Amino acid sequence: MLPLSIDPKSHGQHYANYLKTLPKSVAAENNRRARERAEKEAAAFTAAFQEGKCSICKSDLTSYVADQPCLHWLLKPRGFEKTDLRKVADRFSMAQIELYIRRVANQEAFAKNINDLADEGTGKLVELTANYKNLEWAISCGKGDYDGHGSNSEESKRPHYHFQMRIDKKPYIDYADFHIPLHDSDIVTMEAERLAPAYVTRRFAGGEGMSEVFKEEIIERLALEGKRAENEADGIVKFDHLVIADKGTQLAWFHFQRRNPRSGHEDYPLSPSLSHPALNKLILGK
Repeated sequence: MLPLSIDPKSHGQHYANYLKTLPKSVAAENNRRARERAEKEAAAFTAAFQEGKCSICKSDLTSYVADQPCLHWLLKPRGFEKTDLRKVADRFSMAQIELYIRRVANQEAFAKNINDLADEGTGKLVELTANYKNLEWAISCGKGDYDGHGSNSEESKRPHYHFQMRIDKKPYIDYADFHIPLHDSDIVTMEAERLAPAYVTRRFAGGEGMSEVFKEEIIERLALEGKRAENEADGIVKFDHLVIADKGTQLAWFHFQRRNPRSGHEDYPLSPSLSHPALNKLILGK
């Protein structure tokens, strides 16, 4: 046990060292239990949300009680003001807020409403945008925010993050409005992730974003087994393909008018499994 007086960054360092010493079998079992628990929580969240209820406070999603801050306030119930964000952030950690907006965004469409792609970010420790209907939320925590930086505000000198909210694409809460203090639990996890990235991986059951979709093994599954959406707007991802024939050969269109042997759908997306000799190169997602 670590002393209660230890600062969260030191706690994170101890945690990272502890994870490195765990036998693989123990780590695997811990991860299995954590995933199982998270998946149950995600299922309970979805069931309550579909009934218009909050899985945390059990009240209606449209409810607002000034002295009972809850994450569903981020849905902007009647009575919620931007200054109420402080009450929410005091009670709930950044990780809890992030998971909540992710799960809400996935109630409308899986993954595609959550942009957490590192390639489209600016290299910050935490950076994402999530959308649900007419609401948009964003979280940002850079290295300077995590370490604290000089400013007229005492809050900015401590580890903090920024939160943004848009309603009907109009500003409601801006990043510059608040320097929101990170909870100790946030700092412990972020420090452990920084020191032991191979042992600490961010996963969001029910809150998966585009970074989860755009992985090589997932892209291949979508290409092989994915079903074309009747309405393009309902699709998760859009594939563009470049097919180049070997020098001196030609490609016939019928080579690509085939039935997917796995799903049975016609005109399925091209994939690395196509092995016609005329194919020289296939680039997915370009």
